[in-house]
Amino acid sequence: MENLITVLGWCTVINVAIYLFVALAVYGFNDAIKGLHSRITRVPVEQLDTLYFNYIANYKLLITVFNLVPYIALNLAR
Repeated sequence: MENLITVLGWCTVINVAIYLFVALAVYGFNDAIKGLHSRITRVPVEQLDTLYFNYIANYKLLITVFNLVPYIALNLAR
């Protein structure tokens, strides 16, 4: 049980760090990233803000559901 709690804690930390990096990259280098992604995927630049928002929101939800909530629940059950 202790190992699972430790793994979930580290998974949460790593995933939150990735989330913050992506969020800061998307919002800090918005024009450069939009141009790159638009050329690579041929998605119109106007749609990319919505796609970025959906991606970041879904990633945050997955971190919460699969890492943070089980970590908190197992700590409370200890």
